[in-house]
Amino acid sequence: MQELRQVAYNLAVRIVSREDAEDVAQEAVLRVLKATRNGTPIRARRAFIGRAALFLALDRLRAEHTRHEKTGPAAEMRPTTAASGPPPEVERLYAAIAALPPRQAAVVTLRKLLELDYEEVAELLGISVENCRSHCRLALQRLRAELVARDSSPSSGGMS
Repeated sequence: MQELRQVAYNLAVRIVSREDAEDVAQEAVLRVLKATRNGTPIRARRAFIGRAALFLALDRLRAEHTRHEKTGPAAEMRPTTAASGPPPEVERLYAAIAALPPRQAAVVTLRKLLELDYEEVAELLGISVENCRSHCRLALQRLRAELVARDSSPSSGGMS
């Protein structure tokens, strides 16, 4: 079970903070145990726990994004230091990914951030490779549009 927990942690830590990754890994292990106790046959445990960890991490990322949106402009005015988190550009990217539909967010995270092959992403998510490519293409289009819109908005300080 420790090996599965490590798989979940390794995936989650690339998406959320280390503390959140610990929680995500623990929750993913609990989901495997619960499914096993309920009699659900799990053929590919690594894929099962990886998918659980991915969606749990994306849920946390989405919740964090929502929490930041509710704090308003005051949160954007805080100085950013290395200890306080990622640079603003990375936070904008994570926020844009969190705003994607769940499947697109999962595919683009696994493919572009974690650099998995389409075949690995498809297997992990239980979809076809063609479906995986389509989700990735749509996600990248949405991300580009969202990031360009944020860069050109008056509140972002970007130029049109």
